[in-house]
Amino acid sequence: NTASQSTKETFSTFELRIATASNDATQLQADLSSIQTTVNNLGSQASALSSSVSDLDETVDSATSTLAVITEKEEAQEVELSCMEGVGTLASPDGPPKEFDGHYYQWVAAEHHYAYNEFSVGIDWHAAQLDAAGRCYKGQRGYLATIDSPEEQAFVETLIPTITYNKHYFVGWVGGSDVNQEGDWRWADGPDRGVAFYGG
Repeated sequence: NTASQSTKETFSTFELRIATASNDATQLQADLSSIQTTVNNLGSQASALSSSVSDLDETVDSATSTLAVITEKEEAQEVELSCMEGVGTLASPDGPPKEFDGHYYQWVAAEHHYAYNEFSVGIDWHAAQLDAAGRCYKGQRGYLATIDSPEEQAFVETLIPTITYNKHYFVGWVGGSDVNQEGDWRWADGPDRGVAFYGG
């Protein structure tokens, strides 16, 4: 009886171990199934991401092509608008533009903005600015003169023709403007654009 009882206990132990192993295997199978599901989901997400990247590549390629077209048009426009020798320059009573300190100056005769306080004739500052911008010399586009030194001031004054009437009525446009703030005078064009030169 003792031997039989011992054998039953041994079998019971084996059965318990087998049941435990079976439960472990079932749990492992469930874990593997869960992992496989996760892997499948990751695969789907990777596929979707790959598709998105492909779409993005197409968008970038399209944008690059569009930019290339725009750049080509801009370059063509720049060539079209670039200054060529002598284009836009007009004859001056004193000859062609004169050089001072690496810059060229031209006196351009035009009706005065006002004549004896009559404001209905002549050109205003903005018209003079546009006229200057439409002129070219030695590959450089023109702008109303900016004056940075007494020496340059003296040179510019040599370009002004002899005035035979009251100088009070003389108008000569240079590149200064206080359009942004009354009394705050700054150069409007050229390399000195935005530089203040007078306040008051």
